[in-house]
Amino acid sequence: MATLLGTIVNCLRYDRLSPTDREAVRVDRLRSMIRHARTASPVYRARYADLPPDSPLSALPPVTKAKLMADFDDWLTDRTVTSSGLQGYLADPDNIGRKFANRYLVFTTSGSTGTPLVALYDRSANAVLSGLNTARGIPSRDDLAALVRRGGTSVGVFAEGFYLGYASVRARQLAMPWKRDKFRVLSALRPVPELVAELNRAKPALLGGYATILELLAEEQLAGRLELAPSLLMAGGEHLTAAGRELLEAAFGCRAYTSYACTEAGPIASECAHRRLHVNDDWVVVEPVDDDYRPVPPGTTSAKILVTNLFNRSQPFIRYEVTDRVTVHDEPCPCGRLSPWLEVEGRTDDVTTFTDSGGRAVRIAPLPIYAVLKEVPGVARFQALVGRGNTVELRLVCTAAESEAEVASRATARLKAFLATHDVLDPAITVSPREPVRTSGGKLRHVLSVAEAEVSSP
Repeated sequence: MATLLGTIVNCLRYDRLSPTDREAVRVDRLRSMIRHARTASPVYRARYADLPPDSPLSALPPVTKAKLMADFDDWLTDRTVTSSGLQGYLADPDNIGRKFANRYLVFTTSGSTGTPLVALYDRSANAVLSGLNTARGIPSRDDLAALVRRGGTSVGVFAEGFYLGYASVRARQLAMPWKRDKFRVLSALRPVPELVAELNRAKPALLGGYATILELLAEEQLAGRLELAPSLLMAGGEHLTAAGRELLEAAFGCRAYTSYACTEAGPIASECAHRRLHVNDDWVVVEPVDDDYRPVPPGTTSAKILVTNLFNRSQPFIRYEVTDRVTVHDEPCPCGRLSPWLEVEGRTDDVTTFTDSGGRAVRIAPLPIYAVLKEVPGVARFQALVGRGNTVELRLVCTAAESEAEVASRATARLKAFLATHDVLDPAITVSPREPVRTSGGKLRHVLSVAEAEVSSP
C-alpha cells in the first residue's frame, strides 16, 4: 500500500534513475496492474479472456467511460461496492469529502463527453495523488519556500460538488479540522464580488482554481477591487493559455503554475521550471492515438489519448479513452527531466458576458454555469449558448424516464435562479430542439458565447 511519504520519496528517486531503471519501474507497475485487473475485475477478466497473459499494453482493447459506467458493478475490484449503494451517498451534499463505506473518497467528473463518471480512491490511491502533487506540483524551490514562510495558507475556487478539486479540499478539512483556516475552498458559483470580499479577508499565500475563474479574479486585482499578494497561483481544471498566464502573473506579481490532470488518473503531467508539462510516467501511461486508436508519432497532435492508471487498484483504468487532443514530445527539455512532455489543446468552453440590473457587464466563467445545469434532474446532456441581450439558448438531451417539458422547465428555472445571484434578472432563456454540438475531438462544449464561437446546426 502506498503512503504519502513513500510516494514522495519514490517520485524523487525515480527522477534520478537511469533510463533503463525507469523503464523497469514502469513495466513492473504496469504488469502488476494488468494482472490484478484480470483477476479481480469481472469486466477486465471478460475483455482479456482470449488474450495471452503476457500481451503487451497495445494489444489490450481500449475502454470508454460510457461502457465502464454501464458495467460499473462488475468493473470495481471491491465486490462489496455497487452503483445502487453509491446513489444515496452521492445524493447528499454533506458527503462531499467524506469517505464512502469508511474507505473511499468519491469523485465525479464533469461529463465533458456527456457521460459523468464516478471514481473511487482508497487510502493508497489518495496517497499517490497527494504525493505526486507534493513532489512535482511546485517546481521552484524559491516559490515553495515563500509559500512555507507565509504559513502555507491556501484558498481554492472550484465548483461545489464531488469534483476532484472541491472534494479534495473538503476531505482535508474534515480530516484535519484544526487546520480548516489553512486550506479553504470557495464555491465558483458565487458572484465575483462575493469571491473578492472573501479573498480579501483570507489573503491566501496560494490561490488556486479554474483558469477562467482566476483570470476573472485577475481583472478584479488589476481594477483594485481585489488586493492580494500571493506567493504563487495554481490553475487547474481548464487549459491555462499563454495569454492567461501572462495576465495572472502581471496582476498578482507571482508565478502561475498549472498541471494536466483528470479524475480518472490524477496528475497526468506536472509542470517543470521551463513550463513544460512532463508526463508522470512512473504512475500513468499516456498513449496519444488517432480516431481509430492507432498511435500517433511524437510531435503530432492526437485525436484523443488512452490513459492507464498504475495506482488505483480498486477501480482499474487500463487504456481508458480521454477525449483530449494532446501533442507529446520526446525531445530533451532544458530542465533535465527525462519524462516526455506534452502540450494540451486549448479550452473549449467560453467565458460569457451578461448585463446586470444596473446595466453593468457581468462576466461569468463557464464552470459555474455547467455545474448548475449538470445537477438538473432528467438532464443527460446539455449546451448553453449565450448571446447578446442576456439571451440563452439551451439545448437539452433528457433521460428516457423524464418528461422533456418538465426537464426544460427545471433547467430554465435553475439557470434563472443562478443568474439572479449575479444580479442578472429576467434573462431570455429558450429551449431549443437542436442537439448539443460536439467538437471534432468528441468533446461536448457546454457553455458557448455565440458572438465568439462557431456553432453549426446538426
